[in-house]
Amino acid sequence: LMQGGKMAYLVMDPEYGVDIDTDLDWEIAEQRLFRFGYHGRTPKTVKLVVVNIDGTLLDGQVQVSPTGEELRSFKTTDIVGVQQLQEHGIEFRVVAEGDSEIQRALATKLSAKLEENCTDKLTVIDAWRQELGLEWKDIGYMGYDISDSSCIKKAGMSACPSDAYAEIQKHSHFISTYRGGQGALREFCEQILKDGNMATYAEAAERTTDTGLKQPSAQVTESRTRRRSRKESASSDL
Repeated sequence: LMQGGKMAYLVMDPEYGVDIDTDLDWEIAEQRLFRFGYHGRTPKTVKLVVVNIDGTLLDGQVQVSPTGEELRSFKTTDIVGVQQLQEHGIEFRVVAEGDSEIQRALATKLSAKLEENCTDKLTVIDAWRQELGLEWKDIGYMGYDISDSSCIKKAGMSACPSDAYAEIQKHSHFISTYRGGQGALREFCEQILKDGNMATYAEAAERTTDTGLKQPSAQVTESRTRRRSRKESASSDL
């Protein structure tokens, strides 16, 4: 800017911004970050979503019946989330460290390619990436345990349930407010498809740069005036 560059402003939606006036505001900002995710400066356009079926689509628990049959559960809303991705033309695939009839039945129900007994998820997903002609930035990945770490770090958009291993949460772009198998995957799907996500901001920023500075809307101006008045009133009370 000091060397003759251009300056512009971008009005962000409330959920993506926090005024930092007090120490408490930092905690609020952190919660916003965990809730809505951080997508970086480059907008994410996800074309392939891969999940570790255990702990994301399934809840990671195994119940054994008196006859020795294994019973596992999932939430139907997660299935709906995957179907919404597919309706928008996003490929959905699954990796699993073990094998079971339940996994195969779920993959069939979702018309999703499944890689069972997967000991090297990164290699498998990289092969899928090349098959579809994608880059890693085009891939969304959801995992929950330490074995998902390399994929979480590599994917363009990564996510995990609220009960994921701490190291996975540390490196995920988005942490769901729900546990694995209890709506976490649905929330990740919604985040990918979310209207007004960071891609929208990038487009708005581009328009602002192209057309020069724009005046804030009357609604934004009024909101800022009210906020300024509240701060001045609070100062005078002191």
